[in-house]
Amino acid sequence: MFVRFVLPLALVLGLPATLAAQDARIIADIHEWSGEPLAGVRIEVRHARGGGLVGECRTNGAGGCVVGVPPRRLYTVRVSLADYIPVQVETQAPSGDSSLSFALLRVPPPMPRPDPSVPIERGAIVGEVRSPEGTPIPGVNIEVLSNGLFGGTMGRTNEDGSFRISVIPGSYTLRSGPKIEPTGRVFAEGGYEVPIAVTARNVTGLVILYPRSFILPTVDIRVVTPAGTPVAGADVIHESHGEATGRITSMIGRYTTGPNGAIPTRSVIPGTITITASAIVDGVHMAGIATPDVGGAPLDVVITLWPAAQLTGRVEFVGRQRPLHSGEGMRVWPDPGLAKAPYTLADTNGIVGADGEFVVTGLIGERRLILRGLPGGWRLAEVTHYGQPITDKPIVFRDGEKVSGVVFRVEPENVP
Repeated sequence: MFVRFVLPLALVLGLPATLAAQDARIIADIHEWSGEPLAGVRIEVRHARGGGLVGECRTNGAGGCVVGVPPRRLYTVRVSLADYIPVQVETQAPSGDSSLSFALLRVPPPMPRPDPSVPIERGAIVGEVRSPEGTPIPGVNIEVLSNGLFGGTMGRTNEDGSFRISVIPGSYTLRSGPKIEPTGRVFAEGGYEVPIAVTARNVTGLVILYPRSFILPTVDIRVVTPAGTPVAGADVIHESHGEATGRITSMIGRYTTGPNGAIPTRSVIPGTITITASAIVDGVHMAGIATPDVGGAPLDVVITLWPAAQLTGRVEFVGRQRPLHSGEGMRVWPDPGLAKAPYTLADTNGIVGADGEFVVTGLIGERRLILRGLPGGWRLAEVTHYGQPITDKPIVFRDGEKVSGVVFRVEPENVP
């Protein structure tokens, strides 16, 4: 079930004045999907990477409550109330107030349990999903809704765009899921709001959905040296986020440049995208980063590589002289960059060694450091740089710089 949330949203609430002595506050406004405020909702704020509880509160009659937190850190905020679907989101609390607004949906009522002694005579909904031009759309998920709620019954369109979904007798509506085709064409969520009556042993008439369609903008990426020479074999990672299909969508890709220093034209979600590139040029590790704004038109991006920075550091486990390791090993990776991109076990960059030491190469620009692959039962407590906390803060890497003194401190999950 998709639950929409708005972040941030300015609020005017009557809230309690007694708070913990903190420099930042997370102000929550919780209401029904219809807009009615919800009282008694539990708000839990935890460290996003470590999971430790920072604070909690319950909403008042106006649907609001406040949690004081240390500023400039990344938190996970969980909202829960009996009989409602819980919601969870990550947010970074700046100094001062940070407002969150959530609309909660009730948990759908359980489907009635049939009498096992009486055989169920099901019916079927049949239909097609077509483009606005009438072309069949294969591979689209179809959700069956009862009283506007999705109870788990769904189907998928065939190569000819058709679908057939078996259901128990009743009245239903349908919703088609979003789809992004390799060509960059987007089919957003589509709804069939007319009630469909299904009777036992019968098949409905043909139901046709026409989801909204549009083409994503494209970006052409080239990687060059400071002299303008194309760089072949460069590792390029691009990442874009946005509400392109009716739901928040992310597109992340990893590619290698050809002889002309370019990758194939890629479709991206409009907005600010992040592109990183790295390569070995004449024996020198070089890197570059760009954050262009993409609108509705095609965009050409040229990334210039400069001598890359290198980071060395270590991972420490509280109470242990040597670190533990998970099956695929721990890694320290930069974000934006490798942290979310596809990888193979052959990638050794950022691998944490048996002694806890690691080396990350190919860095330039502003990057946040991510530790992946922690063994079960352990959590990240903090990240420091020469003793100064930098958890969830970026480091600026300059051309050819060698950065050291970074420590990831890991602690057992049961530490209060």
